[in-house]
Amino acid sequence: MAIDPVTQRMCDETGHSCEMCSSDVRNLAAVAHNLSWRLREALKGNDEYWCKVRMYLDDLDRAVATLRPEKDTHFEALDAWRRP
Repeated sequence: MAIDPVTQRMCDETGHSCEMCSSDVRNLAAVAHNLSWRLREALKGNDEYWCKVRMYLDDLDRAVATLRPEKDTHFEALDAWRRP
């Protein structure tokens, strides 16, 4: 997974590494946060937020698609492990 240069430098200098270091994971978390906030506002009756909700749903689809190869690899390994 891709890591932005600043985070990569921090990891190199400190030895830190976690699942959130990946730019793809952080992007997915940010999109989910933004979508959630705008959806809650739209549901309160703030109609101008529905446009943003649709936009963030599209962003969410793209963010999830970037993680699909890692997800598929994970579940292929899990399925192989479960087989006798």
